Amino acid sequence: MVHPALFIKAMEGIIRCGGHHLALVVSIFSFFLPVCKSLNYGEALHKSLLYFATQRSGPTGGGWSHGSLLLATAGGHDNITASLQSRPNQTRVRCGGGTSAAMAAASIVFRTTNPSYSSMLLEHAEQLFEFGDEYRGKYDDSIEEVRGYYPSSSGYNDELLWASLWLYKATKRDYYLSFALRNALSFGGIAWPVNEFSWDIKYAGLQIIASMLLTEEMHKKQEKILKEYQSRGEHYLCGCLNLNKVDNVKRTRGGLLYTRQWNNMQYVSNAAFLLTVYSELLQATNQKLHCHRGKMGPEEILSFAKSQIDYILGDNPMAISYLVGFGPTYPQRVHHRGSSLPSYTKSREFIGCMQGYSYWRDPNPNVLVGALVGGPDLNDEFRDERSNYMQTEACKYNTAPLVGVFAKLHSLENDS
Repeated sequence: MVHPALFIKAMEGIIRCGGHHLALVVSIFSFFLPVCKSLNYGEALHKSLLYFATQRSGPTGGGWSHGSLLLATAGGHDNITASLQSRPNQTRVRCGGGTSAAMAAASIVFRTTNPSYSSMLLEHAEQLFEFGDEYRGKYDDSIEEVRGYYPSSSGYNDELLWASLWLYKATKRDYYLSFALRNALSFGGIAWPVNEFSWDIKYAGLQIIASMLLTEEMHKKQEKILKEYQSRGEHYLCGCLNLNKVDNVKRTRGGLLYTRQWNNMQYVSNAAFLLTVYSELLQATNQKLHCHRGKMGPEEILSFAKSQIDYILGDNPMAISYLVGFGPTYPQRVHHRGSSLPSYTKSREFIGCMQGYSYWRDPNPNVLVGALVGGPDLNDEFRDERSNYMQTEACKYNTAPLVGVFAKLHSLENDS
């Protein structure tokens, strides 16, 4: 069963993993806002976004006081507060484009409950899009410090398409849709299929957004290019379902989607999320997904997405829940500084930045409830050790997609 508490745990996991420097999280929330509202989760969603403003990472985008400054942060073992300003003479399009998309998406979230805040977010989103479009380039070309943590492999084109489509959803201004259509081929939106959706590679997500526009009569004139977007997005979904002729996503023997060794769960939760979103679209339009190796209806698609969630929650060869704090057995040694270090009220011993917290053998003193760790390898095997960061590291972009999937699965239980 998907209990409402899972939704809360997921929200806690996103908040406790700290900050909001990865803008994909906010955009993903907004993807599933209609479902969240129908389940009375809208208020919780709004509160969770506002809660980010109280974190030490700083306020949400609407709190900015100047339109020409964007702060990019990165830090290592001995410096977790390093920051660099994104000024107009430097290329920062991933930061600008990704943050623009997040603010546009968040403006939709707050439109009803806080109109003035929503307007401020949208104003900043449009400013950042203009900035990102004018000063194109990979952000890690000018912020070299981040290459060891979040290197850009996909470039900046997907960020601009992602931002333009979210801005179109938020404003309905033809300029933003025209941007996505005009640059569809040259920016890679319809040039080649992908087999992952992540903070770095957003093509599958923006292709699904474009697909949604086909359901609206007002977009009949743009049908040709929108259908090309849809075709690429459906290739990704078919690959997750093992229905492509070639280029399917790998699976472990236990049935988990497997993309790569380091933090594989981010690709699993994102896939489950997009499959759930698309099943909603197919259900609403009374259609099926057409793949090279057959058709699949919305119920079957959602069933597969649920199988990935079931694996995450403990239905797997190791009988481990990879969502921290859920179930009788879950990772005890999450690779996370705040979770690993004892509270000052418990121990006043000085702990230096370069001391070996990742090598301590005891379970974490602070349970990182709601965090989704990197998960098992291709053989469904998992080592619960802090030094095994590829499997035990917790990231908020792992947990964020689960919120929408949990909401959908819980709604089905209420209906049954």
